[in-house]
Amino acid sequence: MAEQKEDIIFENYGTTHKRRGIALVFIEHKDREGSRKDLAAVEQVLKGLQFEVHSFNDCDIVRVREVLANVSKADHTQNDCILIVSMSHGTNSKIRFSDNCIAVDELWAYFVGNKCPSLNGKPKLVFVQACRGETHDPGVQRSTTDAEPVLGNDIQVSLPTNGDLLVMYSSYDDYVSYRDKNGSWFIQSLCKVLNSNIENKDVLSLLTHVTGIVANLSTADIKGKQIPLINSTLCKALYFPPKQHVELPHYTEEGNNQSVGEKRF
Repeated sequence: MAEQKEDIIFENYGTTHKRRGIALVFIEHKDREGSRKDLAAVEQVLKGLQFEVHSFNDCDIVRVREVLANVSKADHTQNDCILIVSMSHGTNSKIRFSDNCIAVDELWAYFVGNKCPSLNGKPKLVFVQACRGETHDPGVQRSTTDAEPVLGNDIQVSLPTNGDLLVMYSSYDDYVSYRDKNGSWFIQSLCKVLNSNIENKDVLSLLTHVTGIVANLSTADIKGKQIPLINSTLCKALYFPPKQHVELPHYTEEGNNQSVGEKRF
């Protein structure tokens, strides 16, 4: 008689909070053809997913750190998650802003562990569009046709410091990321997938599909290949079901000093 196997009980992250959450979008435009199209696509899809979108153009590292620190001190109790997108030049471990580079892990360092208690146990999603080196992937042939935080108060629940974190890079370690006048391969593919009917699809499955799309891209001008990379410590499945009656303020910063909207970080 065959041994009876135990059923697996899958858990989902809570998505019944009043708000989806804050989305921070950092973008550098200098020497980045197609950046405006990437920004428009990202803002459109994140607003469609009911995030509170805050965009920051051509900021210096002081401003970037200020925004991250201020958002980490906000109350995220009624938010499902937080999402960060950074689009710039970079290396394997750094990302460039208008005046200098910072370590890429600074993008999420302000929100892990006890540094942002109201996000403990909630997903932190980070998307990085930047080269991670100078290596070009020529591809392979295949036989079928078939990419200093301020500590908060201690809390009582014990959770892994870097749990509930997903970081998706546009390319593999040490490799370039491709972009043209229509935008970057990774960001445009990501937005295409997230702008689809995804209510019943979990985020990791969606991002695996994004990886597949990017891996199969090629153009007449770009002969190389690209593969995004996902690093995930998500502990549950994450979905983006529609929310009812959510007011979505939108904030855009042009340069370092001008702002539009009611909220400023």
